[in-house]
Amino acid sequence: MDQQAFLRRASRELGMPYRQLAAELGVSERTIEKWSLKSASADHRAMPLMAIRLILRMLDDRKRELIACGDRAAAEAIDGLGAQIDPARRTACMRTFDALQRASRR
Repeated sequence: MDQQAFLRRASRELGMPYRQLAAELGVSERTIEKWSLKSASADHRAMPLMAIRLILRMLDDRKRELIACGDRAAAEAIDGLGAQIDPARRTACMRTFDALQRASRR
C-alpha cells in the first residue's frame, strides 16, 4: 500500500480530516498535503517512520474502542490496514489468524 492510500484510509478510519490529523501529529497541514501527494509529484515527501508509527498507534486506540463497542468488522478493517503498512504487524496478524483457525478446528 502506498503512503497516499494509507493516509486516506487512516484519515477515514479515525474519522479525522487531514487538518485534524496534522494537528494530532504535530505537523502542518502542508506537510500532510505533501505526504498525501502521488510519489511522482515534485512536492511529494516520504512520511517519517515516527509519523507512520504514531498513526498506527492512533489506529490501535480506535480499534480498541471499536472492540469495546462490539464492532468486530470495523476493528478487523483497522487491523488489516496496519498489516498492509507494517510487515511486523502483518506477521503478527497471520500468526493470530492461524491460531484462530487451528482453535476453530478443535
